[in-house]
Amino acid sequence: MVQEYTYVTTNDPFTHKRVQQRTFGSALDQVAQSRCTFSLRSRKHTDEGRVEEFRHLDRKNYDEFRQMRVPGTVPVQRWTQSFIWRDHVFELDTVLAPERLRGTLKLAVECLEPEQELEFPPFLKVQKEVTEDSNYYTWAWAEERS
Repeated sequence: MVQEYTYVTTNDPFTHKRVQQRTFGSALDQVAQSRCTFSLRSRKHTDEGRVEEFRHLDRKNYDEFRQMRVPGTVPVQRWTQSFIWRDHVFELDTVLAPERLRGTLKLAVECLEPEQELEFPPFLKVQKEVTEDSNYYTWAWAEERS
């Protein structure tokens, strides 16, 4: 699945909004529009914590939101491969855009059983832990750099 994220403007400095297009198929396929889904996610930070809202969009609304891209940002595109290994869900993202990050890999792991020890498949070599590294947040990838 190929996912593209575009951060869009908002009047609230504590809220981030992004639109997402998910295209199902190979990263290199020319996939028909009928195999795409579109959504809007809002994330607001409050004193009580983080509040997220999600809604599905049609193609027209998605295109309208994309026109509201935050100045100084570019869309982030990544190819996601998901698999299960020993009761853990792995998502391996390969960055396709922006060009400066093309080929960057990021692995996310969800534990189905939180108490179970995390074991990586033998075909993966973890180079470093980036959970708390803001350089690996999608927002940081979207910022234009010269």
